Amino acid sequence: YLSVLHNDITIDEINKKTIDQYKDLKIATHYGCHALRPSEIMKFDDPVSPSLFDNLVNVTGAKSIDWPSKLDCCGAPVLGINDNLSYDLTQKKLVNAKKAGADFICVACPWCHMQFDKIQNQIASKRDSEYSLPSILYTQLLGLRLGIGKEELGIVSPENQENQDNELLKQAYSKLFNTEEKKEKKKKSKKKSIKKKAIK
Repeated sequence: YLSVLHNDITIDEINKKTIDQYKDLKIATHYGCHALRPSEIMKFDDPVSPSLFDNLVNVTGAKSIDWPSKLDCCGAPVLGINDNLSYDLTQKKLVNAKKAGADFICVACPWCHMQFDKIQNQIASKRDSEYSLPSILYTQLLGLRLGIGKEELGIVSPENQENQDNELLKQAYSKLFNTEEKKEKKKKSKKKSIKKKAIK
């Protein structure tokens, strides 16, 4: 669907539809193996230096950052076959994205999304290495900026998660939700104003 958004709908049209763009939100894009490879079949983007996904992130107002191992596998395909290797691949990506200053890892694949979230928790408990780096689907990242609520998009706020006291997660989600919260405040303020006028 990324190629449809980028090539058919176009960046300009998406930009016209966005509401209250993100500010100061840094995103590490994870292209995933099967979007780019095998390149002669997928023909999705330049397999060595892709930019399509980054362009789609940037149109939301978020900043797509450069980071090492951006094009590497997340580790999901070998989970259950070689768990240590799977953890190694995921951990490498988490380390590099964190060092680059990412607030979120943005993915297009639900399987990669599960790997980064679920296996990240297992790495924290089994390897005593906590990264507090949430992942988000691009449809969720874009959906918020199109005015769709976080509940409808299936985004779970830190206060409803197991590690709800994690300050790094709170900071990341506050950047994600700040424009949405401002919009909600505007809606509530408008409703109050209408009620006051009705009473008068």
